[in-house]
Amino acid sequence: MIIEMYNKKFRLYFCLLFIFLMSILASGNGGSMTKRSIASEIIEIAKEQNWKLLTISGDTEENLVFKIKDFRDDKVFEIPLKIKVYDLLGATISPNGLKIAFWTRNDRASSDLYIIDTDGKNLNKLVEAKEGGGFVSWSSDNQNIAFVGNLYELSLSFNLYTVNIKSKKIRILIKGGVEYITTQAYSPDMSKIAYVKAVKKNDIIEIYDIEKRVILRQIVGGCPIWSPRDDLIAYLDNNSLKIADLTGNIMKTLVEEKLKSISTPMYWLPNGQFILFGKYDVPNDEIGTPFVVKVENCEICDIKGFFDETWTWINSWSSK
Repeated sequence: MIIEMYNKKFRLYFCLLFIFLMSILASGNGGSMTKRSIASEIIEIAKEQNWKLLTISGDTEENLVFKIKDFRDDKVFEIPLKIKVYDLLGATISPNGLKIAFWTRNDRASSDLYIIDTDGKNLNKLVEAKEGGGFVSWSSDNQNIAFVGNLYELSLSFNLYTVNIKSKKIRILIKGGVEYITTQAYSPDMSKIAYVKAVKKNDIIEIYDIEKRVILRQIVGGCPIWSPRDDLIAYLDNNSLKIADLTGNIMKTLVEEKLKSISTPMYWLPNGQFILFGKYDVPNDEIGTPFVVKVENCEICDIKGFFDETWTWINSWSSK
């Protein structure tokens, strides 16, 4: 009886130990499976919806090359820049994936905004500004570009402009003044634009109705990006990645980072389910590690190893 009792206890302990070890192994594999499944999900959606990803390569101004990753064909097309680039100040692919807009510094210490087709043809200068640069914002019809800068004088008082890529007509939307403007983002329906004003204590995001010329909402934070459905904005606030709607009814923290810095630009991927961002250590890591967060449940996953060949300080996604 005593031996049988000990045998039962031993079998019970053994079963519990086995279950415990298996749970550890399952959780260990679960992380990598999650990483693979999320990255695979993004790649599959990118293939199905024919996304394109713009990045750069080259370590000097003389050999800079734009790279277009075509997920459907699983090919990378290279576009060497055939102009003298003293400093590349930002580049953004159009929503339809057919054009690239980019800022360069020229030999007169001013800035030029160019567009070029993604097959390398039709290089065209749109704007020459005393001060300009950064990542421009395309309208969803691929006809207009919003940018910040100063056309006529060297000044930290950046203004917010739009330019039509066919007529080259420039329109000033907002004058910066003392509270100068740093970044901008067209809404997908093209009726609004979100921009950042740098004020004394905090950056302020203002959501501006272009037709009515009124400010719809202000949010403390910076680096706004619109959801593809036009109903939410993602932004940074004290190194936290948050989302908010236009009414103030929704405000949610997706990522709260205390040890590392979240790198920009961030991208709301075209299907609306994921936001791509980077984390980096200052000053040792210039580019950072790529991460995605699932908007629905705040699930975060690093995708290092899946996009390493195309993860640079410029990551611009087309939506068609």
